Amino acid sequence: MILPNKTILRLILRKTLFHLNPERKSQASLLACRFLQESLKTSSHPVLSFASKPFEINLWPLNRWLAQEKRLLLPKVLNDKIEIFEVPCLKNLRISSLGIQEPNEYLCSKIETLPAESLFLIPALGFDEVGSRVGHGKGHYDRLLPSFSHLETWGIGFEEQKCDFIPTEEHDFYMNEVYFF
Repeated sequence: MILPNKTILRLILRKTLFHLNPERKSQASLLACRFLQESLKTSSHPVLSFASKPFEINLWPLNRWLAQEKRLLLPKVLNDKIEIFEVPCLKNLRISSLGIQEPNEYLCSKIETLPAESLFLIPALGFDEVGSRVGHGKGHYDRLLPSFSHLETWGIGFEEQKCDFIPTEEHDFYMNEVYFF
């Protein structure tokens, strides 16, 4: 059996996500938000979520709840590096040049350190059962996560993003858990 390299795998996964039925995406997103809110309701620690793109699990209902709880952190790419910002209100976001909702650095506080109980919810194009992920190929999360290796990381995706095998490289970072919806 020939295993795909990451470039081919990215193309396959992008095509799969592009063709996902909107109703399927909506149902999976609802399940994901319910599961995550239930899992997080007994904690008071910050959660780094992500600003869902149209082809990703829609975490905006969860993000709204986390913001109301004063626990929402979101990433922003600055100088090709992810910076983490506390987002007290979703009105404090703006659209980036890439069309992604991100924290407005003038209205949100940049975070340098996090409590050990904090959680990172990580998007990707695909995940496998052992916690490997394949992202978009820019390495933003692979550069961010080693600085926070003491924190819990959960990969969040659709069932259709489940991969049998993801080729890994030395710099790749593994998720503690992966949840498919």
